[in-house]
Amino acid sequence: SRKTAKSTCSNEKMMWRQSMKARLSRRLGSHCADDVDEDEGRERSMAMILQEKIWACCSSRSWSSGRKQPTSNAEAVVDSSLFQALSCSIISMNAIFIGVETDMITQSLVQGVEHPDWLLIVNWVFVTLFVAELV
Repeated sequence: SRKTAKSTCSNEKMMWRQSMKARLSRRLGSHCADDVDEDEGRERSMAMILQEKIWACCSSRSWSSGRKQPTSNAEAVVDSSLFQALSCSIISMNAIFIGVETDMITQSLVQGVEHPDWLLIVNWVFVTLFVAELV
């Protein structure tokens, strides 16, 4: 009885996969028409087909052509890769600091001591940096 239950489950999985493949093929349209790779003679997976479709869509666009030229120095600074990298670094440092701060406050509560004042100062520095970024 275990073998029949296992084979029934296996058949249901196979039927589900086939129905999902058919649904995806219908949605992708002509991109799935030839799901056999000509060069290697193997069947392409749906993930490969989706990846190719997304890549074709992205590579056919010029992402920079859709952006307007900065009209002020502030816009040029904000659009620069240096500013974006700096913003990303500040966000990452803040995330790390939140973890450290949580750990330190938890330890100070368990030990019954006051948490360090510099935690509040660092929080205000991050708030100031984020507000400056918005302005």
